[in-house]
Amino acid sequence: MLHFLVESQCAVVLREDGASAVKYAVMVATIAAVIIVVVVVLGEQVKSAFDLVSERLPQFPDGIIGD
Repeated sequence: MLHFLVESQCAVVLREDGASAVKYAVMVATIAAVIIVVVVVLGEQVKSAFDLVSERLPQFPDGIIGD
């Protein structure tokens, strides 16, 4: 009986399904963190670039562009 319990516990410990899931979860969390940092850091620069382009585009009088 004790031999069976030891073998079954070793089989659970040696299985790598849980470890693979943890690896993927850590990888996904890292990618998400990098995306958040990039958006926060570059967000204001991208907004400024779009604002500059918007300011420099010619302004159309009312009625030229469809309402």
